[in-house]
Amino acid sequence: MTDGVQRILSPTAIRLGTPPAGVEADLASGRDGAALVGRNALSSAELADTKTALDENPPLKFDVARKIRVFNAFIEFVELEVRGTELSRRTVTLPPHLMAVAVKKTRAQIETRFRLVPSDDTLSGEAIDRDRKLLARQFLHIIPKFGTVVLRRDKEAFLKGVEDLRASVNTFSQEVEDRLQERIDKNIKELAKALLPALSKTPPADWIPSSGAKPSKETVERFVLDDLRNAFGAARSIVRGMEVRCMVKGATYDMLTDQAFLDAATDVLPELGKFHKEFDAAKAESVQPSLWGQSPDR
Repeated sequence: MTDGVQRILSPTAIRLGTPPAGVEADLASGRDGAALVGRNALSSAELADTKTALDENPPLKFDVARKIRVFNAFIEFVELEVRGTELSRRTVTLPPHLMAVAVKKTRAQIETRFRLVPSDDTLSGEAIDRDRKLLARQFLHIIPKFGTVVLRRDKEAFLKGVEDLRASVNTFSQEVEDRLQERIDKNIKELAKALLPALSKTPPADWIPSSGAKPSKETVERFVLDDLRNAFGAARSIVRGMEVRCMVKGATYDMLTDQAFLDAATDVLPELGKFHKEFDAAKAESVQPSLWGQSPDR
């Protein structure tokens, strides 16, 4: 008591008044059929279905649910991938029938791969791959058998690096398309020139009509060019597949309390010490002594 006024530290009860008229009108009163709530009784079958659903997917126990709500992980899992930019590793499989081998069985066993661009070429995409590896080395940590993680304290800087990498890939894709198409056209022309003499002499059976007449050199050349273009594809379709994919996923409570994971993670990140913290409940706010809606001095 202070100056005849009792100061309340926290609420101790809630007063429930009359329900709103609109809600009251929807409640079943038993006097008419206009009610929307409580009109139909719960059947035994519906009760059994509800019980089965709860048995199959029970709610979390209160104490466990409370811990899940408030645990705070120090790591998150990451999937980082750059697609389509490593042109030096991209190969084209040449159709076996272009090898001009007479025996069909032998021809079917031939698999000739042609490298699209050499590894030391400016179109190789090696610079993009180097940037990806540096980004991963700076921020990511591989936990064997479990995946790759980033420390949450480094997450913002890591995502900034991902955006920079994505910008580099977009710039590379825009610059490379015309030059790559020129390189593809050049490779097709040189390969056709090298293959044409043997194919003109021994064309594939599919190119020979039922009369048995050999196709002309011009026809063979057109067929060779068509098949090579189909095998190489267009630069536009190759460039369209260039992208950076990054997915960050939170670590679950079960994972962070699994001893096998903790042992593996500690081997990789011994300086971290622990990988999450948790609270049994949220901390309560301190309330200044006062009457609700009144100044303490009143």
